[in-house]
Amino acid sequence: MMDPALLLFYLNSFSMLIMAIYALRHYIYSAIHVILSLRPIKNPGEGPPVPQEGLPRVSILIPAHNEENVIGGLLKSLVTQDYPKELMEVIVINDGSTDKTGDIAKAFAKRFNFVKVVDIYPGGNGKAQALNIGLEHAKGDVILVFDADYVPMFDCVRRLVENLMDGRYGVVQGNIIPYNHGTFFSKVVRLERLVGYELEFPVRDALRLFVQYGGTVGGFRREVIERVGKWRRNTLAEDTDLTCRAMIHGFKIKYVRDALALEQAVDNLWAYIKQRFRWMKGHIQCFFRYTWGILRSPYMTLREKVDGVLLLAMYLTPLAWLTTTIYVLAGLLSWVKPPIVESILGLTLLQMFLTSLITESLVATITSEEKTRSLLPAILAIPIISYMLAIVALAALISLLTDKITGETKWPKTEKRPLPPLTPIQP
Repeated sequence: MMDPALLLFYLNSFSMLIMAIYALRHYIYSAIHVILSLRPIKNPGEGPPVPQEGLPRVSILIPAHNEENVIGGLLKSLVTQDYPKELMEVIVINDGSTDKTGDIAKAFAKRFNFVKVVDIYPGGNGKAQALNIGLEHAKGDVILVFDADYVPMFDCVRRLVENLMDGRYGVVQGNIIPYNHGTFFSKVVRLERLVGYELEFPVRDALRLFVQYGGTVGGFRREVIERVGKWRRNTLAEDTDLTCRAMIHGFKIKYVRDALALEQAVDNLWAYIKQRFRWMKGHIQCFFRYTWGILRSPYMTLREKVDGVLLLAMYLTPLAWLTTTIYVLAGLLSWVKPPIVESILGLTLLQMFLTSLITESLVATITSEEKTRSLLPAILAIPIISYMLAIVALAALISLLTDKITGETKWPKTEKRPLPPLTPIQP
């Protein structure tokens, strides 16, 4: 039997390698983003609309389970989109709601003939199943998806569709901005969104890497879903799952930065942990399910494959951070006696990884229109948040392995608060 100290040594060595790779990745992304930010970027609402001739019919799917607090805001924004209404249908999938979600949606359906409601009872079996049922009622050549707590700007649908019209892309993903960031954890979410949608997504798009479809404020040509199959029910990250299948089958994904939508960010510790737990569990699930398929895909370039694997494995990096921390602490407490060189290297890589996260966050904040001071508490808390997420990632991995034994996968829903008055969504 292997000595525990030796096993920890090997685990730490592998963890340090992982941290070095991802730290370098964060630094490279930050540097490239600075270069890209020097180029003028079109603002939302700029540019004339695409002529109506030739525009495709669009079906917008809204999976909704007990969304009475927010679905009215989404529907109000969708019925005022600048996309031709005769080419648009909005399908609300009322997924076993026990509140007023169905009543609110049906009130819109009475006023607007392009709004439809599909009732599912008893329902409540997750977003993937709801979307599959909604897809059966969709007649559009383009399928867009919006979660109920999002409020798209007036031109969001048109800008998403524009990027699907030339045939180069099969999937599009829009830009997401939290409208509520008054509490500490909503600031953390705002910072995460800035790093993801204002820094990493534009870099991936510019370098033609593995752009991710986020499951909301985005969509695809109908042929994509017909080719890769419907949404998988036994997954907690149906967006990442669909992203992997689309890329493996050769469909490219386009990030549309000027297709904007506001979202309601989680604003307390427990809601944040539950949401990140689901994301991590689903993401790790996709890592084990699709890594080999990505590496073997004949349609993907080498850089897409490398970036794709790194993207899928990103929620395993907190485990590396945690492992090296334990190893260094064990050495300081004399539980193990690591070589002095490895102890110094471990501390250096921990600092390097932490600094790379802070650097990326600062670059994303400074190059955006966000006031750095407003997000400073979230930036300063990155070390604490990182360790907390490491524990959550470990719990997600254990839960995923437990599901393999029990054969059950539960979908924990994120609760929504009543929608507050927002900035006008029309010009």
